[in-house]
Amino acid sequence: MAGTISLRTAENVDWEAIAPGPDQRVWVGDIGDNTRVRDRITIYRFREPSSTGDQPVEWSRFRFRYPDGAHDAEALLVDPRTARVYVVTKDPGGGAIYAAPSTLVAGTTATLTKVADAPRW
Repeated sequence: MAGTISLRTAENVDWEAIAPGPDQRVWVGDIGDNTRVRDRITIYRFREPSSTGDQPVEWSRFRFRYPDGAHDAEALLVDPRTARVYVVTKDPGGGAIYAAPSTLVAGTTATLTKVADAPRW
């Protein structure tokens, strides 16, 4: 049986990615920015429901800034052991992989750290 999960009152500027994490957590990345003007991105986390069907879920919001200005991102990765969050940006000249802090605090804005280059587009 399928269902719809609702993140009620969550903002959707440009949701681009969803990733599973440990402890039955699901992460949704509002990380898109085609025009590269956003001063921060948002990632939502919620616990995967134990039952199917249409239902709202309680969620946490984490906001981030890039250390080097706005970027357009397409991918969200979550380490299955540590729950460390990574955002992968895209750019014609080459993107980058950014890591979130190892400890996240809901309701605050943290700065991402560039950890690697990513291929073009």
